[in-house]
Amino acid sequence: MLVWKIDVQAELKKAGYSTTALQRSKYLGSQTINDIKHGKVCGINALHTICKLLKKQPGQLIAYVTDAEPQEEPNQDNNI
Repeated sequence: MLVWKIDVQAELKKAGYSTTALQRSKYLGSQTINDIKHGKVCGINALHTICKLLKKQPGQLIAYVTDAEPQEEPNQDNNI
């Protein structure tokens, strides 16, 4: 799954983009801003906009981490 490497909302705010400014300028929609607030990685178009606003590469913003894989059940064959 993809996760944010940085606090995107804080970085945008530091760069002068409040949530109100982002919505008014139509850089990001309200749902995207809400997703970012809750730590969800947004779609490719929003990621492109965030990269442009923060002057960063996607790899500086997101990372791929593997989900915890379910453990296999021990073999329960009674044919020993």
